[in-house]
Amino acid sequence: DLYRQKISDLVNALSDPEVRVQAAEAMRSLISEIRMMPTADAPDGHRIELSGDLAGILALGGADTTKPPRMARAGSET
Repeated sequence: DLYRQKISDLVNALSDPEVRVQAAEAMRSLISEIRMMPTADAPDGHRIELSGDLAGILALGGADTTKPPRMARAGSET
């Protein structure tokens, strides 16, 4: 799945000491809001929702982007 691969690539970029600072700064500029909500069925009891430029965030994980940047939401359960 392309989405999962891009997220994995993004995690690797944020873990690489040579590009971590630049990747983190780029990521911060693309996220407009972070919400953490209690959710009983989430693995750690919370659901995290990011609002911002989802296409831009995913582009940080790889050079090829198939959709233009737009405002979107991405949710994750932690």
